[in-house]
Amino acid sequence: MRFYGYLICAFLLLFYNGYSFAQTNTVDHTGKLFSLTFKDSLSGKNISTKDYKGKVVIINFWFTSCGPCSEEILRIKSLYEEYHPLGVEFIGISLDRDIKTLIDYCNDNGIVWPQHCEEGKKWDTSIAQEWQVKRIPTIFVLDKNGIIYSSNARRNLEDLIRIVLTEQ
Repeated sequence: MRFYGYLICAFLLLFYNGYSFAQTNTVDHTGKLFSLTFKDSLSGKNISTKDYKGKVVIINFWFTSCGPCSEEILRIKSLYEEYHPLGVEFIGISLDRDIKTLIDYCNDNGIVWPQHCEEGKKWDTSIAQEWQVKRIPTIFVLDKNGIIYSSNARRNLEDLIRIVLTEQ
């Protein structure tokens, strides 16, 4: 009986905080230009998706204490190692409240690609609001012109990377 009490408490805690860990984002943004300029939370360098013209770009909306996000990060890390040398760029959009938590997590887990984080904002970050991200992890795939090829790429990310890499 105690187990069910813990289970209910965990469920309520997750949804009280407004988290949604679903399979896909509810809004389809396919065909729209994705543009983002920010200061990388890990390196301090200025990053712009415009600088990645001619490259496939993976955008991952996530945060460090999200279980499904952590699982997805392991897969993304493997894809980064395989596809980054082929010209695929990766950008994390962290919904963490605290940049230090993000930096520590990335350092501990070997995450080296740029991370955007608006400290203290969580779901209210300007980029999550602009793209109506309601569930995490949410993954976008941008084509070589910065156009969203898929805004629901979580389940078939590697297949989409291969497809977009081969397209002109």
